[in-house]
Amino acid sequence: MLELCGQQQFSQSLLFKESFKKLIKKIIIGRIFTTGQTLYSSYLRKRGHLEDNAKLVLDKTALIHSVMEHGLTEPLTVGRVARGRYYPDRLVDGDHRLIIAKKLGIERVICRVIPPKLR
Repeated sequence: MLELCGQQQFSQSLLFKESFKKLIKKIIIGRIFTTGQTLYSSYLRKRGHLEDNAKLVLDKTALIHSVMEHGLTEPLTVGRVARGRYYPDRLVDGDHRLIIAKKLGIERVICRVIPPKLR
């Protein structure tokens, strides 16, 4: 999983990584918070999500709870095309789930690979 983590777009953003990890930690320890009081909410505002900010925080909160309760129920999708180039080790879908799994100590995840000719 570590090889996959370093290839992701979000791994380049220190603000994203720190804010999302702190959101996960708050949920793991059961801390009560409002959506606007999180560092993740600040990150989203900086990315331009002003109107849907609270909804996005709630969606990720629900995702974290789901992974905590059920594990990863869907495989991550690997094989991203970006700027006309195929990246076999980049996620198409599952960035947030991968980070949640890593923070929860889940070492192995199931991935499905989409070859470039099927895109």
